[in-house]
Formats: sequence, structure tokens, C-alpha cells
Amino acid sequence: MITFFNRRELIITGDLRKVNDIRELLTVNRIEYLVKDFNQRTANSIGAGRARTSTVTLGRKQQHYVIYVHKDDLEYAEYLLRK
Repeated sequence: MITFFNRRELIITGDLRKVNDIRELLTVNRIEYLVKDFNQRTANSIGAGRARTSTVTLGRKQQHYVIYVHKDDLEYAEYLLRK
């Protein structure tokens, strides 16, 4: 079981296709994982956030996915991703 205390971050990506490929790889190799998704606005309509963004990204949403594995499986999972 993966908990807050025993999990380690394997990868952060914004590519859902990549997330699905990694999930399949981990499942085939019987590595337990947890996926968290974050839907962030790249710009706030008020305050300092507006100054940090360009007009091109103003108001667009960006999805980020974080894949966690058990700390004992991290090295093996990283090896599988490099293959």
C-alpha cells in the first residue's frame, strides 16, 4: 500500500499519453503506483501571477500528472523508464 510516508515521486508530466504508457509499464511489472493530477491555471486574473505569465498563456489551463511509487520500488521503476 502506498501512503504519504512511503511513496516517492517517479515522474511529473503534462502528457496524458505518457502517463498511460507508464501506468501500463508499471502494471505489467507489478509495481504499485499512485497518480495525482493537478489542474492549474497558468495565470491568475489578479495579483502577482499575472506578471509572471505571457499573454499567450493567459487564462489557459494546464494539467500536470505526478506518478508515485513505493520507495522500495523506485529504483526498479526508474530503470524500467530508461529502457
